[in-house]
Amino acid sequence: MMKTIIVSLAMAAILFPIAFAQNINPASTPVISVSGSSEIKVTPDKAVITVSIETIDKDVTVSKKQNDDIVKKVVKAVSNQVSPKAIFRPIL
Repeated sequence: MMKTIIVSLAMAAILFPIAFAQNINPASTPVISVSGSSEIKVTPDKAVITVSIETIDKDVTVSKKQNDDIVKKVVKAVSNQVSPKAIFRPIL
């Protein structure tokens, strides 16, 4: 008789928690879903402009003078277009 009681209590101790366990169904579980995006517009802080000037003449000094004149015009034109705060450094 004592053996039956002990076995019954052991079975009850094992089966009792199983009987009251929650069945978690993923379809009924509350879910919080978050998504987002962001866009920021900023002023560019650096620009690199590369210009190549080529002049051709039989006389080197004439060609150099023509090239220098064109470079001065290009530098002046670009300088007039940039902000006064900008640092403009032509590399000759």
